[in-house]
Amino acid sequence: NITGGLEWLTSLNGGAGGLAYSDPAGVWTWNPSSNAWTARGALNGLGSFHTWIVAAGGFAYFGGGSEPASTKMYRMDASGNVTTAPSTPIAAGISAGIVLRHPDGNQLLLFAQGTSGPMYRFDGTSWINQGTHQIGGLDRLWFGVPIREYGIIVFVSQSGDNAQPLAKIYKP
Repeated sequence: NITGGLEWLTSLNGGAGGLAYSDPAGVWTWNPSSNAWTARGALNGLGSFHTWIVAAGGFAYFGGGSEPASTKMYRMDASGNVTTAPSTPIAAGISAGIVLRHPDGNQLLLFAQGTSGPMYRFDGTSWINQGTHQIGGLDRLWFGVPIREYGIIVFVSQSGDNAQPLAKIYKP
């Protein structure tokens, strides 16, 4: 089971950058100049696995998880301060939906699993329903990679348990 997430946050350590790691127990940051991890706080209300972390707009956002499915979301700033952020409108974890950085680098996107599920955008303050995504032909979204230069997301997915993985391009 995947229990946590690791993300590079360029705003940490006075702009020098560093890693942020989160799992259902808490969040930690790593400073490359001191080669040390610092605990930033305990987290409550996350699922026991399939949690997520995404860097956007100078913050690290993390939360979600499965068993139980969770809508909980937290935000960490460049100083490592962790606060509760607005909950996701649907559970976020591999079994329900996935959270990705928008290609603009400043917002989050939440895609529900399924061939044409709901999609939401987080502007740093609130989640906004964007309608139904039209990725099509996807039973399971494994992960997505935003490509800023083209304003797209490349999804790697699978249409069923024994199906071949495939890639799809989506422009939000």
